[in-house]
Amino acid sequence: MRTSTLLRWGGFAALAAGIVKALSELGALLLIGAQPDRVYALTWPWTVLLALSLAAAFLSLMGLIALYARQVQQSGSRGLVGFGLAALGTMMHFGHVWTGLFLVPALAASVA
Repeated sequence: MRTSTLLRWGGFAALAAGIVKALSELGALLLIGAQPDRVYALTWPWTVLLALSLAAAFLSLMGLIALYARQVQQSGSRGLVGFGLAALGTMMHFGHVWTGLFLVPALAASVA
């Protein structure tokens, strides 16, 4: 597969990440609202919305990699630092959503 094709798919991944994250947040606003996590963590909308957020975080990381690969020659060392910080933040968000998807329901079930 050519490099330009991979970069194009990375752009589509970044676009899809934004759309999926927006849908996830809108769904959380409409379905969850201000209910506490321990009440809502055992329902199916919790699982679906956090799975969407997890997919958005993964797609966002793929988009970041493609963006950096496209601009690596022009960005220099500052671009590398910026990419590293953006990738680290995205991975931390991925871990946060992973915890909400898998750990919070288990904790809510043990409390309830």
